[in-house]
Amino acid sequence: MSAEVLVELHPSPGRRIFSAMTMGMLAAILIYLSLLIAPDFLLSALFLLAGLATGWLAWWQFQSSATVIELTREVLATREGDVLARVQDIERVERGVFAMKPSQGFLLRLVDPQPRAYVPGVYWRIGRRLGIGGITNSGQAKAMAQTLEALIAEREA
Repeated sequence: MSAEVLVELHPSPGRRIFSAMTMGMLAAILIYLSLLIAPDFLLSALFLLAGLATGWLAWWQFQSSATVIELTREVLATREGDVLARVQDIERVERGVFAMKPSQGFLLRLVDPQPRAYVPGVYWRIGRRLGIGGITNSGQAKAMAQTLEALIAEREA
């Protein structure tokens, strides 16, 4: 991006590793159950399929969560260039205790519905809601939310 980056949001390396290892352990347990404990072929095949799918999800989560979210005056986007939301399209920031937001993060209400997007532990977007957080650094997420609130207040003034 050519514009000046105001705030960056990095996933926490420890949380990335822990979440991928947890899903990987679940995959290993399911595969173990399929090979040694399941009483019949159908249940064994189901456990094996679930274990392989969970293992793939753990790998996908670890790979995709390496992204960094950057905030400029115009846009909220990943470092790779995927635009999450334009600042002009953000209606409000929700980060209260009872907000339906990701852990260690915040929720953005957008003016218009956007296409769905999902990067496990980093962000998700469904309709007019964009949740940012999960395995991200809580201090950086708070700084980004406060900066977004300031940009929205500046825009409305």
